Amino acid sequence: MRKEEIIYNVNLTNAVYFKSTEIDWKGLGIKKVTWMNDSKTDTQGFTALSNDTLYIVWRGSSSPKDFLKDAQVKKVNFVEPGEKVHNGFYTAFSSVKEDLYSSINFILSKKLDKIKSVVICGHSLGAALTVISSYMICKDFPQIA
Repeated sequence: MRKEEIIYNVNLTNAVYFKSTEIDWKGLGIKKVTWMNDSKTDTQGFTALSNDTLYIVWRGSSSPKDFLKDAQVKKVNFVEPGEKVHNGFYTAFSSVKEDLYSSINFILSKKLDKIKSVVICGHSLGAALTVISSYMICKDFPQIA
């Protein structure tokens, strides 16, 4: 990944801290597909498209609920036998997984042949969600992995 792409992705991880209606999507050069938000866990992220790239961007820790999730360090079962994952991070991911998967399925139904790359990014809690969602997308959507 080039330096310019890294800086662009950092700008996306900054944008997700704002409300969906406050983000200059056109100025970022992307088209929002889905804004993911679960008020119970205070988990936010978005999916967006730019040309042939699917972006999945996660917000990091910024609220008391987020910091409580960060502190839920007990490991819980993940996907395969013996795999464990941080409970708070998994709870956050699980709260928006259906929205994420619906968005990916919608995008794939419209643009499967046009998606050349997937960029998943986030900071802090968002970085943890990036790792979990990357793993799950590779497992459940091998056609774009």
